[in-house]
Amino acid sequence: MNNIYFQDNSKKYLNQLTKEEVALLPLYRDLISNIGILQEKLEKNFYRVESLEKLHSYVNDKKLRIGKYTVVEEKNSDFVLVKYNDIFQNEFENIKKILEKLNLKLNSSPFKDYIGSLIIAYSNNNFLEAYKKWVQLPSDINLDLVAFPTEPYFDTKFETMLSFEGHLKLTTTEAYSLKSSEYEPFIKDLLSSIPKVSEVHYSLNFDTIRARVEDSLIMGGATPGLGFIAQNLPNEREFINSWGVKICIYKSQLDAQINKEHFPVYKKYFLNPDLDLESYTYGFVRVLLGHEVTESLMKYRDDEDRLKSKYLSVRELNSDITGLENYILYMLKSINAEERVKATIHSYVSSLLSSYIGSLSKSVNTQHINGYIYAFNYLLDAKALTLEPEGKIKIDVRACSKALSDLSKITSNLLLKGTKADADLFFGEHLDTTKLSNIVTNLL
Repeated sequence: MNNIYFQDNSKKYLNQLTKEEVALLPLYRDLISNIGILQEKLEKNFYRVESLEKLHSYVNDKKLRIGKYTVVEEKNSDFVLVKYNDIFQNEFENIKKILEKLNLKLNSSPFKDYIGSLIIAYSNNNFLEAYKKWVQLPSDINLDLVAFPTEPYFDTKFETMLSFEGHLKLTTTEAYSLKSSEYEPFIKDLLSSIPKVSEVHYSLNFDTIRARVEDSLIMGGATPGLGFIAQNLPNEREFINSWGVKICIYKSQLDAQINKEHFPVYKKYFLNPDLDLESYTYGFVRVLLGHEVTESLMKYRDDEDRLKSKYLSVRELNSDITGLENYILYMLKSINAEERVKATIHSYVSSLLSSYIGSLSKSVNTQHINGYIYAFNYLLDAKALTLEPEGKIKIDVRACSKALSDLSKITSNLLLKGTKADADLFFGEHLDTTKLSNIVTNLL
């Protein structure tokens, strides 16, 4: 266990579990640990080839098609595709045995059906049915287990996955949840305003495009060195159309990030920071929600081939901006619209500055931080943010909404038909950190 990242918060939240669920915690922890072992071995065995460049040329020339869940091996100067369970037989067997023990102890329920689908998945190396079962789990269950390949680590050359995810989440009924009466029209409005291309068709039937938000707590995680804030699975529009997008907002990380980073920056660097912690958190959760739904559906033909190394930066920025824009459009029709829009804009803008400050002292995801820097500079240049004489930042909510709408159109167009050269030019305009650095220095 020493080389596996494992966080156990279960003692703090045991009062929300039934006695039966508490009794099963050792099995869940054992399962997560074994998925962590699989993860570690997977990273060392993903490509068993002499030359990745040669493999890359094979894939580009369409001599070999690599799927998202693929292991490649070189034999006799040729490449062969290897199933996960061909090289992870022992790990798969261990995971299956634990799942079978769980299955025997569970009462009949959708969750038990999901565990059964995982047993089959680890038998035949096909995790599609397990994902379908997982995404359709009811939202009122206490426990939610993920134990299959996901997209936290991925290979940019071949668009392949490098990670099995293993974690147990405890779903709570605390704050941040959206009532279905508020949530359903919001999702429909958001979906209807996302740009579409002719070859893609999807239904606005809410039962078909199913989006779930959960205020969840990580009880254990076995993905080495990775802390999630939010996540969507998987990232193909066609799949989401059929099976929905399940969004998990993990409360333990979210609380820590807001309390230790974003909210203190908001109070220190911004003029009249009158949001309380509850309102700030409300706005920030809505930013995450809009991001994940948008990211799941903004998938266009050849976008990664066209944008190449800039694809992730464009996608992440667009998901932030377009999700935020559509949430604002929806909120304008609701009660307390002004307060809610303000909370969303204030939390988003201050999180941009907070993320930049954090990047000065710790390792961050470049694709994300470039988008944060760009968005902050863009809002400064649009006069949506202004520096007051005392060094504080003034947020003009209305001007921010207008600027974000303009930026959404630009980034959506890049995803739709932009090239890497277009993206290089786009990011080159607003990635200078001089103004950000001066803001931070002046208020230290």
